[in-house]
Order: sequence, then structure tokens, then C-alpha cells
Amino acid sequence: MELQLIDICNNRNSVKFLKRCSQMDARFIVIGGAALCYHGIREPGSIKDLDIYIEPEMENVKKLMHVFQYIGVELVTDPIKMCQIDMKISIINEEFQIDILSPKENEVFDELYERSLTFDMLYPGIRIAHTSDIIKMKERAVSITKQRLDVHAKDLRALKSDFS
Repeated sequence: MELQLIDICNNRNSVKFLKRCSQMDARFIVIGGAALCYHGIREPGSIKDLDIYIEPEMENVKKLMHVFQYIGVELVTDPIKMCQIDMKISIINEEFQIDILSPKENEVFDELYERSLTFDMLYPGIRIAHTSDIIKMKERAVSITKQRLDVHAKDLRALKSDFS
């Protein structure tokens, strides 16, 4: 079965967003759950949000701002912030949830983009992160989560010892 955009996004507004980004030649890469769905790791239709890496260049950011305006989402952020390395903006409303991220300090967008896969020939600008890059992203996420969990576990031990 060939996947459709709705299979990996599970939200018509996210599909509209991705298609419009492709039409505007915005440079982005689908990451996260939608990319995992594309690669067969998660079930089609199971993804509630959309995560994308963007090229953190002003020309690209302007295209993205146009896309948000086109789909009726007011983006309340400074475009200059979207050009920064290791940036994250979350947009959550009744219609969709999207996390916009820029590459980390040790990542080069052009290299990620070159390794990414074209989702659909009708919309060649919709790119899906390569599995090798997703693995690195997940390893980083697990490491950060473990560090946060260790802090919480330490706090809990201290609370129990002080107040039990």
C-alpha cells in the first residue's frame, strides 16, 4: 500500500500545510512520528502532530510565514528567532499541532536535506528524514529524557528522605 500524506499526518490541515510549503519551495524536512510512520515504524493514522526541521535562513522563513498566513494561522514569533540554530516553536490549536525546529549546533541542514527522501513526486518539496538521521535524533531525545528523569528521581529521593 502506498502511503498518502493523510496517513502520516492524520490531519487535513497538516497536509494542507505540507503541500503549501512544497508549492512555495520552502525547505523543510518531516521528522518525528510522521517520519517514523513513513518508514514503517509507527502505524499509519497514529500521528497527532507534525514535527519539521526547517532551513534556518531568512528567505526560507519568509516562505514559511507566508504558508502560515495562507492556512490562517497567526504565527506570533520574530522571524529572526526562526533563523537561529537549535530553535523550537510549537503551534497548537484546535486544527493542528506542529513543532518547527531548526537543526542542532552540530547538524548541517543541507546535509540532512540531501539525505532526506522525497515523499511524493507531485510534491517534491515534501522531504522525509533519512532513518540514519532519525536514529541520531532519537538517541539524543533518549539521552535528554534520561537526564531529566535522573533529576526528578534525585528530587523524589530528597523529598522522601526529608519529609517521610
